[in-house]
Amino acid sequence: MAVESFPPRGFGRCGLQAIPNADAETLERFLDDHVEPASVPIADCHSSYPAAAKRTYAHRRFVILGAPSRG
Repeated sequence: MAVESFPPRGFGRCGLQAIPNADAETLERFLDDHVEPASVPIADCHSSYPAAAKRTYAHRRFVILGAPSRG
């Protein structure tokens, strides 16, 4: 899922798609289909995000304090 964020106003459009896996190639295709170039995707710590975002986006990692880490 990709959701536009407009702090402090709220949220905009939402892109939702079932994907077969969370590898970098699959996530990169999702980003290309649903996220504007030069946007800054904010995501969890999944190891595939940096590689998926590297060509077109400036990925920003988001960690909730106290949440279990998966990598």
